[in-house]
Amino acid sequence: LYHQALLDIFAQQRKELFILRKEKYFSDEEIRKAELQLDLNELRITGASH
Repeated sequence: LYHQALLDIFAQQRKELFILRKEKYFSDEEIRKAELQLDLNELRITGASH
């Protein structure tokens, strides 16, 4: 249950990053860094790559 809640939060964060990229609030590099961090967080939770 805890892991699923975290994965749901990460999914919502990805949606927000998409909006931020679309609206050009941050550079592509900053968005990519945030996406990479989300990838790493998900990997820690699931133990598998996407």
